[in-house]
Amino acid sequence: MRLALLFAGLFAFHLSLAHADSPPMQVNNLKAEFRNGQTFLTWHQVPPANLVSYRIYRKTSSAPFTQADLTSDTLIGKASGISSLNLWASINRMQLSQQKPGQEYVMPKRVQYVIKEGDSPLDENTGVFVYTAKANESALYAVTAVIDKSEVRTVDAGLNTLSSPVEEKVEPVEPVKQNEDNEYVHWTDNIGTAQYPAMSSIPSMAYNFNISPPKGQGPYPVHLLLHGALFQYNTPTAQRAEALNDPNKIAVFADAPALSTGGRGREFKVKGITLPPIPSGAWYGYNENWGTGKPMSEGKVVPYHAQRVLWEMHWAEKKFNGDPQRLYVQGGSMGGYGSTALALLYPNEFAAVKSMIPFYRNPMSNWARRPAGSASSNPASSAASRPAMPSRSSSSDSSFMPVQPADYVAEHPDTDYPYIIIIAGRTDNITGWKDKIEFVHALEKNKIAYTFYWNAGGHGGGGAPVKEENAGKQYVDNIPKLDMDTIRKDQSFPALAHCSLNNDPGTVDIAVRADIRPPLDTPGVGDLVGTFNGAIQWDPKSIKDEAEQYQLALKVLDFAKNDKGTVDVTPRHTQAFKPQPGSSWRYEVKDQAGAVLTSGTAQADEHGFVTVEKMPVSKEGVMLSIIK
Repeated sequence: MRLALLFAGLFAFHLSLAHADSPPMQVNNLKAEFRNGQTFLTWHQVPPANLVSYRIYRKTSSAPFTQADLTSDTLIGKASGISSLNLWASINRMQLSQQKPGQEYVMPKRVQYVIKEGDSPLDENTGVFVYTAKANESALYAVTAVIDKSEVRTVDAGLNTLSSPVEEKVEPVEPVKQNEDNEYVHWTDNIGTAQYPAMSSIPSMAYNFNISPPKGQGPYPVHLLLHGALFQYNTPTAQRAEALNDPNKIAVFADAPALSTGGRGREFKVKGITLPPIPSGAWYGYNENWGTGKPMSEGKVVPYHAQRVLWEMHWAEKKFNGDPQRLYVQGGSMGGYGSTALALLYPNEFAAVKSMIPFYRNPMSNWARRPAGSASSNPASSAASRPAMPSRSSSSDSSFMPVQPADYVAEHPDTDYPYIIIIAGRTDNITGWKDKIEFVHALEKNKIAYTFYWNAGGHGGGGAPVKEENAGKQYVDNIPKLDMDTIRKDQSFPALAHCSLNNDPGTVDIAVRADIRPPLDTPGVGDLVGTFNGAIQWDPKSIKDEAEQYQLALKVLDFAKNDKGTVDVTPRHTQAFKPQPGSSWRYEVKDQAGAVLTSGTAQADEHGFVTVEKMPVSKEGVMLSIIK
């Protein structure tokens, strides 16, 4: 009998030790803090992180959570086992994309989120979920672990449920500063409020952005920067087309994670974690059913990304005393297209857009035009050997190209667009050349204000001189570029067209692989460095924009191929000058001495635009007057 009791005691002691050494099977230490329109939930996770996920429940009843409350009606979201890891601050997407198939990528650093400015980063064993308040009310929360696809449905007050409710209210959301490098994170929502629109298809998706703050009082121009594919919000400015750490500007470096774990047949491996799926859509948006479990075919594309970066821009505008009349968007490559798309779809948001080395038609057609010897130079090469690119347009999961720019402006010619600046390279075999010419022709036909610059560079910035067989020739780009900061939302500007001082864009396409590129002195290549409309400068201070009169001074710049020329001029983005369609107007052009160079009448077109055709311009300068 004594022996039996001894064995029973030893067995119970063994079980107690096993229980003490085994990891917890449920969430514990659930905490909640409400601030700036959002409730931040944190909890101690169940290891291991890569095998456990979490479900978050919320209810407005004051009664404590029970298992019966864990229903689809109270389920508000899910979280992975790495929800406190700032993945896109930890990964260099360019380096990850260059990993060989099957090779494991090692994160250069592991960055954890900061959820309250000044606090330490969350530790790796902490989970986080952020709920955006939609109403002024009290709420209780519960978090459960899902282990091997099976939910642990135990409910313990003070462990995985809150003992007391959180008082929530709708108010402006604030991003959380992460470090002294002015990097911020904000957690988006799938429903949103009037002050914080829906920016993701599922709640609590975190996005990074970086601010280059100004120094002084302001108000300052605000530049929204959209990076190219495989770049990211914290890509060093030295690797970008141009640096924007000017103390007299506010720069907002947005982020659009462009990797796809299964994209084009490739699976990326990151040591220590399972790379989660991410929505595509580049700088516009994606399917509202992504990540929800609902059929993608039943969802529509929502401009989540566009709404997000616009919110980030306006937040920075208010935070750092930005000038609401000087808001700009710019970007290169994928960001070059994205900046143009935003300007076309949200024309009232910006004064001007600068689109560098962009594509204006689907760039997939250019894969075979990549440099010989690169992983993707052979169109028959395996998909796995190609660099990662974001998913392209589809009705089901993304909207990589929400508009075809040339077609869009032709369909919406009367829209009051921002001023459009385009910079491209003649030998850019990644995004091509012909689509740029197609777009500027559409802009001219529809009397939309723009300036187009190009040089002999490739996709590395549309700015580097060509170093090939024609190295003895001069291809250096010495054309001064229009300063977009001089353009304002509350001031008009001219749309120029058919300028006689334009350079020759050529008829021979040299935006192909170097091994199949025609010699650069081939007849028909045209000018390797040039501009449309860039040879003419107008003086914003000279503008007189009144109901019955419009006045503007223009001159030819020194680099132009001739001292004089002609150009069609249409006042656009006018504030008071609003001619009725079909109305007649007198115009005259005077030189600096006041002598009339030409005069006549012009009739407003069906959109109310008055165009003075073939007006003379010179390096000395001229004054255009349009009078009722």
